[in-house]
Amino acid sequence: MSGLVMVAQNQDSAVPQIWSLSYPGGAARRITNDLDVYRSLSLTADGSKFVTTQTAANYSLWVAPEGDATRALELPVGNIGAFGGREDSTVSWTPDGRIVYVIKDPAATGTSEIWIANADGGSRKQLTKGGLNGSTAVSPDGRYIVFISNRSRKSNVWRMETDGNNPKQLTSGLDDSNPTVSPDGQWVIYASLSNGKFTLWKVPLEGGTPVELITRPASTPAISPDGKLIAYLYAEGQPVPELDQPATKIGVIPFGGGEPIKTFDIPLFSTVQATLRWAPDGRSLLYAVSRNNVANIWSQPLDGGAPRQVTVFKDKLMAAFDWSRDGKQLACVRGAHMRDAVLISDAR
Repeated sequence: MSGLVMVAQNQDSAVPQIWSLSYPGGAARRITNDLDVYRSLSLTADGSKFVTTQTAANYSLWVAPEGDATRALELPVGNIGAFGGREDSTVSWTPDGRIVYVIKDPAATGTSEIWIANADGGSRKQLTKGGLNGSTAVSPDGRYIVFISNRSRKSNVWRMETDGNNPKQLTSGLDDSNPTVSPDGQWVIYASLSNGKFTLWKVPLEGGTPVELITRPASTPAISPDGKLIAYLYAEGQPVPELDQPATKIGVIPFGGGEPIKTFDIPLFSTVQATLRWAPDGRSLLYAVSRNNVANIWSQPLDGGAPRQVTVFKDKLMAAFDWSRDGKQLACVRGAHMRDAVLISDAR
């Protein structure tokens, strides 16, 4: 083998795989082709074998009345996976009490699809078909779902009706993520890669020209229930943190943009992507904390009080969560990652 062997991900893949890049021709060849995630690798001196870390995710959808872990029920939707990227394992409630979630397509490597189901997991319906689709949010009137899709060959914000019909592209940035809809149903706030960092932008829900809200690094926006504030996650770094560096702080800005008016320290996230939500009463911010491979939701009061634990789950990680519009039901994506060291022979 003459060239490079690497862990890489192309535009059509939902997960990092093992690739080779020939030298001097520069031809790319995919060595692995499955639904698992690969991390580091090490080759033998002659390049005929290598060892790598293979990660598989087993996550499912749960609903906990009033966030009570003792009453949480696993919904019959199967393994929906957790890829570990910005668009994966999102979950959202509709105003009429249905759940929008993302699942790997088991029949098509490198795709993720958006589904909708009743709160008990019944009446499931697939809303998208083909490509990478995820990072969902439902408009306050229940008419639209905004989401991220790579169907235009880049990760951009799209809008579709709640039944999956009439998709419309709303943005065309280099790499867009984490859209959310304002309480008045007029705006979509999202993160977009610009000048080497992710910053926050807004675009009309009906379509129009995007406007940048903040020039400092920011991701995972969440809009307060009254529509006056935007919270976001960011990693401290000088002068600019690395892309996708785990968040260490929450910032809060006015809805119109500008400098943060509040900041809060949060524990370092690991394994799965962070979720940020407002409490239904708008008085605190909610995020998941993982300790000893068990994740629970914590609440940070907006007035600056000490964080407090909200849920008391005893096992599993949490890849995403969302409270129902009336604050009575918690939907969450919970599960575990399985990691193995794998030896691959005949790599030539």
